[in-house]
Amino acid sequence: MSSRLKIAFFLRDIIQVGGVVTWLYYVISDLQKYHDVTLFYEKTDEKQLKRFKDKGINIKRLVNQPRTTFDVLFRGYDKDPKIKAKHRVHTMHACVSECDRFFYLAGKIDSFLAVSEEAKASFLKLYPKEKRPIHVIPNYVPLRSIPPTKPIKNGISMVMASRLTKEKGLQHLFKMVKELDHRQINYHIDLFTVFQKMPHLDNGKVSFHKPRLDIDFSKYHYLIQLSDSEAYCYTVHEALAAGTAVLVQNLPVFVDVVKHGYNGYIYPHLDKITDVPVRFNYKPTGSVDIWLNYLQKVIQ
Repeated sequence: MSSRLKIAFFLRDIIQVGGVVTWLYYVISDLQKYHDVTLFYEKTDEKQLKRFKDKGINIKRLVNQPRTTFDVLFRGYDKDPKIKAKHRVHTMHACVSECDRFFYLAGKIDSFLAVSEEAKASFLKLYPKEKRPIHVIPNYVPLRSIPPTKPIKNGISMVMASRLTKEKGLQHLFKMVKELDHRQINYHIDLFTVFQKMPHLDNGKVSFHKPRLDIDFSKYHYLIQLSDSEAYCYTVHEALAAGTAVLVQNLPVFVDVVKHGYNGYIYPHLDKITDVPVRFNYKPTGSVDIWLNYLQKVIQ
């Protein structure tokens, strides 16, 4: 593509650490090298604001309707920001069934963008008569240098970063902890969540921490992500990219990413959890090139 496009992204709240915010951070960081990108928001905090600005991302609070008419606008499911654009894209980052009470097709929409085939399928299940184009661009995590092999010395170290609602596998976590205790496996879990205490996780092996932006996944043996519904899970990909194995549910979105025994295990099969997979290769699911090709098709 020869000319630079004017692209706007809108996310109402850039506050909680989560997949949509991480998606914006990675995608815009790369996309701004090729196009003029502006990220609009209504609410955020100083840490998030600094994070985006440190990457050189043009981020602005949306107070009044911008005078600029953008070539493309990407906006989320909860609000029409009234930003003028030649092409408006409604983005889908989760299975619609997980958040259908907050899913509004407000305002003018020219096409949809889903982060996975699973997200697209869930949308069509809710809106089977939808005729507007639905594109799929997998999220991606930049490759990192793989750390040295992590031997087990003082037990298995695990990490989990989740809001720990029902669909995020809270009951599965309770069962897994109970099973590990029953097997007398030496382990410790660092749990990054909005909660600071929780019943069934008071065995002294689970530490609660506030959500943060700079979790070093590479220092752990496993990342735990036991959701019952996922369209794409950034923490899983960030862990794999950092050389850390994962424990996940058997979901379609993980079938091509997690190979049982190679780079993680499918819960509830924990028979070989002490045989930590290390030094495996991670292949990103997407890239900025896919985005550039997509944009070329959208503006034709």
